[in-house]
Amino acid sequence: MKLLEWRVPGMITALDLAAVRTAVDQIHGVALIAANLATHQITIEYDPDNATPAEVAAYLATSGYPVEKAAAEF
Repeated sequence: MKLLEWRVPGMITALDLAAVRTAVDQIHGVALIAANLATHQITIEYDPDNATPAEVAAYLATSGYPVEKAAAEF
């Protein structure tokens, strides 16, 4: 498993967080393991055999929550 740490500027409220969590939960091999509404940061764990960072970012953008990938991918 690998981790992604991204900023989601549109994730402002608890409802936004729930929508991001729901979107991530629909991607096979991906899980939202941490989120901080104050900093708009999310940490996602993913299986590189099932998903790529580009796929995860595209899915979140399609769901209305584009990410800024300036944080970290490791």
